[in-house]
Amino acid sequence: MSHRFPGGAEQSRTPTEKAAADTQRRRVRVWFGAHVIAELIAVPASADRYAAAMDRRFAGLRITNDPIPGPAGAEQVE
Repeated sequence: MSHRFPGGAEQSRTPTEKAAADTQRRRVRVWFGAHVIAELIAVPASADRYAAAMDRRFAGLRITNDPIPGPAGAEQVE
């Protein structure tokens, strides 16, 4: 994938950079006390939009937006 900057300059992502961007995931949770009442796992941009929307919708509740380690958002089991 390439991106064209103003003035015609073009920058391409390497396959490794593209794969890393495609595999990053974040977990957004809405908490009511100790209970999760909503959860979303998504790419960072979508997770940020969702967290902002939930913060507006559920003002006063705790909203967390945490990275998920591992490839393709897979959780690591120890």
